[in-house]
Amino acid sequence: MFEQSEFALTAFSNAVHQHYIHFFRTEVESFGAAITDWELKR
Repeated sequence: MFEQSEFALTAFSNAVHQHYIHFFRTEVESFGAAITDWELKR
């Protein structure tokens, strides 16, 4: 969504836009890799 956002592409420089894309992907991957206490107790 952010990656194809016309607003984001015009509001930020390409470097900033790419940085945010990388940051968001890294955060999502980290979140998905984490195992919660609830999952461990299950």
